[in-house]
Amino acid sequence: MDRAGIGRVCLALPATELTHSFGDDHDVYKVGGKMFAIVGGEGALSFKVSDIAYEVLTEAGHAAPAPYMARAKWVQIEDPASWDEAELADHLKTAHALIAAKLTKKAGRSWGWGREWWAANRHRLNRLNRLNRLKLRGAAAPSTLLRPSGFGRSPFP
Repeated sequence: MDRAGIGRVCLALPATELTHSFGDDHDVYKVGGKMFAIVGGEGALSFKVSDIAYEVLTEAGHAAPAPYMARAKWVQIEDPASWDEAELADHLKTAHALIAAKLTKKAGRSWGWGREWWAANRHRLNRLNRLNRLKLRGAAAPSTLLRPSGFGRSPFP
């Protein structure tokens, strides 16, 4: 997926805005004023992931910890074009949902997110909450919770 494709996916998500906080060559996608994805000047893509997805993606070598943002569980993909478009789009939707879940419902309503939006994203938010509860207990998460939909096919040989 190229820069334009990433932009189409991110801007199709509710209440997403494109800013250039780090210069004209960096595309920063925000929801509620908080970043969820960044495309750098050289085309690398960084985005927010869950704690478990961070471990899986970095340990498997599919992504690297994002510079300056690794402590907040962000990963970086040097060449987003090498990834399957559906898989990358699902990761970006999950990044959006992770950040949107931290916003207050009052803030969500101010962007026009009614009950329909919360209901449509409930499955994604519930999965993330289950993963965090399992992590707090120290239990291993089932593999079905680790993978967003469409993650079954690996773009890597």
